[in-house]
Amino acid sequence: MRSPRVILLLGLLLEICSLAFGQDTPAVKTPGTPPAAVADHPADNAQTGSGTPATDVAPVPAKPKDLAVIYNGEDALSPQIVMGGWGYIQSDPEFKAFTPHHLTRKQNALYISSLGRYNGVRFDFAEPLVTSQVMGAKNEYLELYLRALPAKSTTTSTSTTTPPPATTPSPTSPVSPINPMGPGGYPMMGPNGPMMGPNGPMMGPNGPLMGPNGYPMMGQPPAARQPDADVPKEFKTTTSPTVDLPKLTNLRFTFFSEKGAMVITVPSSEFYPKEEIDHQWIRIGIPLSKLDPAIPFGEKITRMVITTDQPAAFLLGRMAFVLDDTPLTLDTLILPQFYEAGQRIFFIARVKSGLTRVETTWNFDTSHANSTDATGEHVTFTYDKEGVYTMRCTVRDLYGGKASISKESTLKISRPAGQ
Repeated sequence: MRSPRVILLLGLLLEICSLAFGQDTPAVKTPGTPPAAVADHPADNAQTGSGTPATDVAPVPAKPKDLAVIYNGEDALSPQIVMGGWGYIQSDPEFKAFTPHHLTRKQNALYISSLGRYNGVRFDFAEPLVTSQVMGAKNEYLELYLRALPAKSTTTSTSTTTPPPATTPSPTSPVSPINPMGPGGYPMMGPNGPMMGPNGPMMGPNGPLMGPNGYPMMGQPPAARQPDADVPKEFKTTTSPTVDLPKLTNLRFTFFSEKGAMVITVPSSEFYPKEEIDHQWIRIGIPLSKLDPAIPFGEKITRMVITTDQPAAFLLGRMAFVLDDTPLTLDTLILPQFYEAGQRIFFIARVKSGLTRVETTWNFDTSHANSTDATGEHVTFTYDKEGVYTMRCTVRDLYGGKASISKESTLKISRPAGQ
């Protein structure tokens, strides 16, 4: 049996060895010491310690950062913001709706109305917005949640539908119209023409067929082949939004400071990203980089005015100055999986750009370095000759606030079958 002194010496030697060779030792918890902080999301701890990084946790997408929120669906505007009419429209009785418009129990909106370029809605700021905080970078935006006004309900009178009179059998026809269907549910031809159903002659789906009495059944020609039947479902973008965007030609914002005013005019064709939010709103971003830097402008914004070119009215669910510095991301999909010369190939770019309006270009043969063969996120191309080609897809920020991104793929185009 070892003495207590020997056991103590062995314990000290083991502790010295563990410190020398970098092995972990159990932490000693002192009473009253709070436990170590643990990240809320598993991915936040993926690279700590000597464990294996977590690969099955999807990254949380970054969102634009709020710089100054003017309205975000509250029951009322901030006391520091006054909303009213601008121009001669300010006396229009329609502006009684300037108070938040109640959409649902949990959703409010501001009613925005304009009779033209010089008549609209103003927002006065008791505490001016500092321009260096909201207008200092190319990737700063005025983020808006928009939707068209709800359709006015119309009262329709209920009418009683009178059923058609009962059909009387023709005395010259030996066939009763009461039961014109033959075996399999197909109508049959009688001696004096097709047997009649409640809505006239009935057609069969597969062409003429013979009934048990030797009379041909009526049929239809085979359905014609639909155009673009070879288009893959991933290429079709026919999803319809459930929210209507206001019908606007141009949306105009005028910012006033102690030194003057600056204007941003955005055509509706440039609204982006037109993203649907909670089946309630269409989200767009107005790039503040469209402001002319050559115009002298003060340090503090005291008023903002919203107008349109033509008379218009719509609902506004959110308005905020935001910073969108999230990088562009790009993934490409090429269909089908095997390629032949003379075959139409479908190219799909899956782009995530936040509020940034981007341009997507394609070069289907990088041996021609400066060639742009197609533009858009869904394009097609046909290679005339067999061979190996390198394709490049490039996405760039139209306003220059974010770095461009490209992705290349190699395609082996084979000779068509049978040649």
